[in-house]
Amino acid sequence: MSELDAGLLSTSSPAGPAPEAPVTAPSRRGTSAFAFLVGLWIFLLTAFFGASGVAMVMRWSRSSSTPEATQAPVVPPPPSFTSQTWPSSPQPARAIVTVPAIRKNGIVRAEPTVNSKAVNVIAGGEVVEVDDRRAVQEQTRVEVWFHIRGTVQGRPVSGWMHSDILRPVGQQ
Repeated sequence: MSELDAGLLSTSSPAGPAPEAPVTAPSRRGTSAFAFLVGLWIFLLTAFFGASGVAMVMRWSRSSSTPEATQAPVVPPPPSFTSQTWPSSPQPARAIVTVPAIRKNGIVRAEPTVNSKAVNVIAGGEVVEVDDRRAVQEQTRVEVWFHIRGTVQGRPVSGWMHSDILRPVGQQ
């Protein structure tokens, strides 16, 4: 075979082998940032729904289909009629109507309950006589009421006043 034939059959050009394009790796910069964001998103979703799921399972596990025995609610004993000492003499005790600064009068009610009709008002600082006291269960508390007698503008008034707005005469 001649040199000419060998040159024709060779794959290289007479100037030498053809330069190859440099091999470069694809850019990973954008891919890694995207992968980080996707991973963060999955982590946050798992944390949120995982916590919600755990809470749901805990709630479900606490509730049972068989009712548990419950104790009857305990009604606390009547309070010691606030921190004041009321005389226990056979004659009526005397009390001073004390009302908060935003109100000027104490409400006198027909019955010993806040839902009872207001029959009159007595100004703060007035002295009334206490005939009776009664502890009444109202919703979740025991409220103490006093049956009072007094005068408003020269007219006799009687009814129930809440213990929070009465103070025995002689006590500060």
